[in-house]
Amino acid sequence: MEQKEFDALVAKFEEATGAKIKEQTQEALKGLDVEALKALTENELVTSKDIETLAKSEELTELRDALKAQGLTLQKLKTDGKLEEKNQTLGVAIKTAIDKNKESFESLSKSPSASFNVTTKAAATMLTSTNLTGRVVRHERDEERTKPQRRQPFVLDFVSVRPTNARVITYVEREAPDGAPGMTAEGAAKPLIDFDYVERTAEVKKMAAFTKMSKEMIEDVDGFVADTEDELTERLMLLFDEQLLTGDGTGQNLIGIEANATPFAAGNLATSIDEANNFDVLRAAIKQVVLNNFYPTVIFMNPEDVAEMELTKATDGHYIMPPFSAADGSQIKGLRIVENNGVTAGDFIVGDLSKFKVKLRETLNIDYGYENDDFRKNLISAVCEGRAVAYIPNNYFGAIVKGTFDAAKTALETV
Repeated sequence: MEQKEFDALVAKFEEATGAKIKEQTQEALKGLDVEALKALTENELVTSKDIETLAKSEELTELRDALKAQGLTLQKLKTDGKLEEKNQTLGVAIKTAIDKNKESFESLSKSPSASFNVTTKAAATMLTSTNLTGRVVRHERDEERTKPQRRQPFVLDFVSVRPTNARVITYVEREAPDGAPGMTAEGAAKPLIDFDYVERTAEVKKMAAFTKMSKEMIEDVDGFVADTEDELTERLMLLFDEQLLTGDGTGQNLIGIEANATPFAAGNLATSIDEANNFDVLRAAIKQVVLNNFYPTVIFMNPEDVAEMELTKATDGHYIMPPFSAADGSQIKGLRIVENNGVTAGDFIVGDLSKFKVKLRETLNIDYGYENDDFRKNLISAVCEGRAVAYIPNNYFGAIVKGTFDAAKTALETV
């Protein structure tokens, strides 16, 4: 078939169907039987009115649009290099379809309702792992914004806390009593006693932290300001709690409970307890506090030591709970055991914590502001700070006892 004759046939087919045959389609049509192609445009039964009706028919329009869309999709796949070798090219697909559906294709020129299918790719099972690109599947936003899990501050719940508006706290103690009272006979001289006053001071210290953020962070991130304030206050409260417990009083450090506690002493219980355990140590520490003329209110321990104590068993396997402890081990001699990671594992603190004084000059607060050229850069600083002082009068040193379980058990154990 000559090119000129072929082009004429294609032109007539385009005129009849309204379709634009591209190069790939032309390649496919070259393989058609000439007589079959002629029949599409030269069928004696087809009039110009029939062709016009056919070209305007809804069915043919839908078919034409479907073929165009299918052709564009396949062409894109081919251009992107995503059309697998086993998938047919557009030209081959159309030629194959026409070869298989000659009668149906020829009927397009005879009946507007005629149609045929073109399959360009083998169907496969649709999977989320292979048939989805991007965020197509349903998403649900969990509104909880999690944060690092930290221990709970606890010391302030047990010490004496008061506000103050001073920078320096001054307190007075009576010390160095001399003489002794005595029973006195009628007309005899009375015994003379005296004592000294000593003034002592404790200075307020500051704890602080700040963070810097952009205006965009504040405006565009849900809950950012609340999270920032929570982070600042929580971490400063933990610092304050640590200072109240272990501060050494040097530099800007507060002086804490441990620095003011009396070391554990076995006293007359030394080397007298067979197979001494943690229960025995705590009971001996309570005795020591009471002998110092104070009445303990609480016991501080690390969770590791609490668990070890509660899991103590006899040689026959039953749990050992001494008569001076609560059935669940939560109390010793009526004193509550408070377990917290702030206490070093292996240590214990027993005492009357009301004798340890804390005065708050400035409770934790947050201020916002600019520094340097922050305003021009849309940057804002959030500063969190607080001021406090902590101390225990010398006369109250015996109210709190601190020690380690290993050393205390060794001191109590029979030789």
